[in-house]
Amino acid sequence: MRARLACALAVMAFASGASADDAKLEKIDPAKLVGRWDAQNTKTGLVIEFTKDGKTKSAFMLSPGKPIRVEGTYTIEGNKLITVVKSGDQEAKETLTVTKLTDTELVGTMERGREKAFVRSKDK
Repeated sequence: MRARLACALAVMAFASGASADDAKLEKIDPAKLVGRWDAQNTKTGLVIEFTKDGKTKSAFMLSPGKPIRVEGTYTIEGNKLITVVKSGDQEAKETLTVTKLTDTELVGTMERGREKAFVRSKDK
């Protein structure tokens, strides 16, 4: 049960996001995505890392002193960043339509229409 909760919460932490016209957006440059990113405007302190080999590692806090860590995978389809996290037999999938990706910023819209913004972590 705790594993399912952690999986669901990781996706919810990643998922906050305004819709955009996909046709106007550029493809994601995978090289720019690789690294650690800190979510902006969250109370959970979400940090997500994207590796060269298509894996993710996330960490966030739901209560002081109790970090939750979740691992998963990601794929890129055009301007869509698709993450999948697993916890036990549970799997959660989220899609972020990327509207901006620079060396220091990652901004996009989640499936539910809410914008999510990240800045590249200074400590690598």
